[in-house]
Amino acid sequence: MRPDAEKEPMKRNRSKKPGCAALALCLVLACLSVLPVRAAQGAPGFCRIGEAPGVTVEPLLADGQRAEAVVCDMDGDGAEEDFYPFSAGLKVTLAGTAAGRMYLLLLRSAEDETVFWADQKTGGGETAFYVFFALPERRTDLLLELGSDAPGFERITVALSYTPESAEPREETENDPAAEFTDLDDGAWYMDGIRWALDRGIMKGVDAGEFAPDTVMSRAMLVTVLYRMEDQPSAEAGADFPDVPEGEWYAQAVRWAAASGIVTGYEDGLFGPNDPLTREQLAVILYRDARARGLGFPGEEAFSLDFTDAGSVSDWAYEAMCWMTARDVIRGTDAGELVPRAYATRAQAAVMLMRYLAAVEAEINE
Repeated sequence: MRPDAEKEPMKRNRSKKPGCAALALCLVLACLSVLPVRAAQGAPGFCRIGEAPGVTVEPLLADGQRAEAVVCDMDGDGAEEDFYPFSAGLKVTLAGTAAGRMYLLLLRSAEDETVFWADQKTGGGETAFYVFFALPERRTDLLLELGSDAPGFERITVALSYTPESAEPREETENDPAAEFTDLDDGAWYMDGIRWALDRGIMKGVDAGEFAPDTVMSRAMLVTVLYRMEDQPSAEAGADFPDVPEGEWYAQAVRWAAASGIVTGYEDGLFGPNDPLTREQLAVILYRDARARGLGFPGEEAFSLDFTDAGSVSDWAYEAMCWMTARDVIRGTDAGELVPRAYATRAQAAVMLMRYLAAVEAEINE
């Protein structure tokens, strides 16, 4: 059986320059001893800080001092950028670092924008990052990531929840759509995406108290999520697949997706609702959804995929993978691989869908 495919030829090369987007109007970047600070237990702003082995995260106050703007070269192009006084601060301490190795800290928003980044070569032992940034007057979930080129170092993630002074602090489970699921790790890389999907009602648990983040995403699951994203429109027309019985929980979603040209089924006329989705198949279906919205590549264009296993991307998925990677919907692994034929889990799908809708909205608003 043959997966859904897009087969338009592509010719022109294009590249995407990475950048550092602010969550709100501004941020201040500081590393190590830029400002005298003191730890403040229960400092205004942070109502929840996750835990991770070997990492301590403390809210900071500037001890009554105002933080002045810091000038730095964020993009490495020799030009200086100004970043302005902070509204929130953290001290992030990493224990057991290896001497002479580089350590990178990233702080991302729920929209997957980079709020703060810093890197430094350590002398070994305990290493501290001082993080200062500005946030809007609304509750915000953040994800802090630490990486390194040190042998054997595994990426560390810590979930943070920021609440401005003007808002009432959120209880651990209040308004948290993920709180009912016992199989989710609050500090895991996927939590922003899963919370986003649950909060919008486009993904649900598979059973009482179970989200099943590591379960492979099926074709029926994906089209149902896309159908919910569109507020479940009526779909009288569309292909009738013999393996999609009327009345099944996914039947209307499949009918709508087929009528919209988002799925076509297999060459033998079947849809395969329970078939697992690979990462490239997921990319193709999302790309077809983008094309249905009037987006996608405007003509015959493409660019080289800068991943070590780019050659393993199927021809029918290449254009979709180009569009998705260019817009940061799909990222490579830490080893620089796309693994296009690996199965996509529910957790991966939630994160990709969050990034996908953000990319769609950005393009529509351009």
